[in-house]
Parts: sequence; structure tokens; C-alpha cells
Amino acid sequence: MRQVEETRQKLSDDLKIREKLEIVVPMIESGFIYSILQDDTDIRQHGYLEMLDIKEAHGFIAMLEFGDKLKDGTMTNAVGANVKMNKHYSQLREIVKDYFDCITGPVMGNRVALFVPFAHEKARYEERVEIITRARNMVHKLETAIDIQFRAGIGAVKPVSNVRDSYKEALRSLRESDSHVVHITDIPAVTGDMEDYPGDLENQYLQRGIKGDGEGACACAVEMTDWILAQEGNTRANLVIKILELVIRLEHKACESGAVQYGFRCRENYMAELQEADSPEALRRWFTDKTREICEKINTSRERESENVVSRVKAFINENFAKDISLDDVSRMVDISPYYFSKLFKQEAGETYIEYLTRTRIRNARTLLDDQRYSIKEICVMCGYSDPNYFSRIFKKYEGMTPSEYRER
Repeated sequence: MRQVEETRQKLSDDLKIREKLEIVVPMIESGFIYSILQDDTDIRQHGYLEMLDIKEAHGFIAMLEFGDKLKDGTMTNAVGANVKMNKHYSQLREIVKDYFDCITGPVMGNRVALFVPFAHEKARYEERVEIITRARNMVHKLETAIDIQFRAGIGAVKPVSNVRDSYKEALRSLRESDSHVVHITDIPAVTGDMEDYPGDLENQYLQRGIKGDGEGACACAVEMTDWILAQEGNTRANLVIKILELVIRLEHKACESGAVQYGFRCRENYMAELQEADSPEALRRWFTDKTREICEKINTSRERESENVVSRVKAFINENFAKDISLDDVSRMVDISPYYFSKLFKQEAGETYIEYLTRTRIRNARTLLDDQRYSIKEICVMCGYSDPNYFSRIFKKYEGMTPSEYRER
């Protein structure tokens, strides 16, 4: 009886310890995430890595954002979503840990940050695609279980001591894409660190500007100008300095995307032009004109880069249509995840990757059918199809007749 009682007591004590851990562990994880966001470089000194049994020297941040629906790149009803998510936080933690062995942060507004330890200092292409796939499945499961819209931005792998840079990249991924799941490497030609800005209005100006939203950025520029003019004691010099500061900041961000030159000569006339602006209206006009010009360059640069990616893929298809080339193959070639590449190709080409590949194969099949030296079975293989029956069905779908009927005609 004593042995039975001791066993029961041990089980009871273990249960109490587990119950306490269920309360304490989320608190420790939240403290770890807060340390990252506050750029605390003494994470190891605080004992977080030991307490959370993090042995990896690297990791990345995945930022979950939630709301009623995605509108203009942001989730709506952030306050309502925050209230709802606090009720379902335990459920969110359980679902997230089914897909990633990660540290889950607290609900902050309508976002939750996840830290995922990583064994290597950089994710290979296959690993990146796997991370995105798992994130997409996780988002789908969360939306099904909690009945709210989710999206995720994923930063690059960084050393644990510098993982805040991955957090910034995760936020930038959300800010610069309207996809449900986006990895920072899929944001075209964006490098370097995003800085914290002194005010919401400045933040909006730079965010809209780097997206190429000329009208939105100009609206912020006008509002900023009006706000400065309305402040007591502000002089014309203050307005000129602030305008110059914001334009140069936006140019610097545009330079990081490869849209503009960042040097001395390209802005050697700025001071002279601002001195010639002899009224607040003239200064406001210079501010908006320069902002619109930078946004146009950003848009042109992004369109050119997207066109370059699609052009490379089209050239690859035209040369290799007879081979078994999958979406993964071409995504790997241009070093973009399949999900983002599919969207980019459709936007630029006006059709999906499969539709373009099929049209290319059928176009070449028509040419080969004019040559009597090849049998239809040989042409089938020469155009990348292994099954003659499938080839015949696809050909008829596009041409309205079978390969045999086309040849006879």
C-alpha cells in the first residue's frame, strides 16, 4: 500500500510540474522573443538558450499576421483580430509546433513572431522551399481551426545573436508582398537593413514609396509638409531639411532595390533647386515631384527585373521543351520559390507556366507534323510527351483536331 501511495504521489507531483511548465514555458518564450525584438545581444547571457534547449547557432523569424481579410497589403480589423487571437492563443501554439520546432512569441497587435532554430548558416534552395511549403500548410490549418485570415512573412537565416535582422526581413516580406506566404529571398532585389523610422507618417511615406506607390507617397509628402508648416516656431530651414532627409532616405531604399543611383553627382542640384523654391507651395511641389520620380524608377526597375526572370524562363523552355522540365526545375534555375515564381510568371506572361510550356510544345509539334520523316509517336517524344494518347488529347484541345487529322489536312 505504501508503494502504491508513493507511486500515486509521484504521478501527482509530475502532473503539477507539467502544469507549471505549461504556464512558465510560454512566458520564457515570450521573454526570448521580446529580447530579439529589442535587439538585446545578451540573449545567451540571460539564459534563454539553455532554458529553451536551443542548441543551434542560427535561426530565422517567421511573422504571422492575422485579420478579417487582406486589403491593400495589410490585414483589416487588427484590434478585433487581437481580441480573438488571445482567446485562441493556446490553440495557435499547438498548431504552429506541429509544423515548426520553434519558439512562439506573444500576441503583439495582430501579429505573432516565431523563432525557428536552424542548423546551418544559410538555407539551401530545397530547404527554403520546404520552409515555405510548411508555412503554407500551417497557415491553411490555422485558418481552418481558428476561422480568421492568416499570412506569413519569413526572414533569412541569421546567427542567433543577430536574428533581429531576420525579424526585420520578415516584416518587410509582409509589407512588400500581398501573398499569403512570402520569403524574403522572393522579394526582388531587396537587400540591406530596414531602419526604424521616427514617426508613423514618415514610415508610411517610405513604405509606400518603396512599393512604387507614387500617389500614396505623395499624399504622405503633402501631409508631412503641412504638419511641419503648422508647428509653431518651425522655419523654412526646418522644412527644407526634413524634405531633403525624406527624399534621400527614399532614394537610399530605391538604391537597395537597384532602381536609382546612390552617389553625390545624382543629387548635386538638390540644394540649388530647394533654394530657388521661394514659397511653401514650391517646396511642396519639389517634394512631390521628386517622390513621384523615384517611385516611377522603382516601378520600372521591378518590371524590368520581373521581365528578365520570365524572359530567362521562356528562353529555357524554348530550348528544352522536349525534356521533362517541371515548375520546380525552372524555379530552382532562377532561385525563386515555386509559389512566388508561379505568381510572377502569370503576372508577366499573362498565362501560367504550364500553359506556356504546353503551347510551346504544341507549336513545335505542328512544325514537326509537316515533316513526313517523323512518325506521330516520334513527334510525341520529341515534344516532351511520353504517352501518345495524352499527347493526342492535348493537341486536340489546342488545335481542335488530333495530330493525325492535322497531318492529313
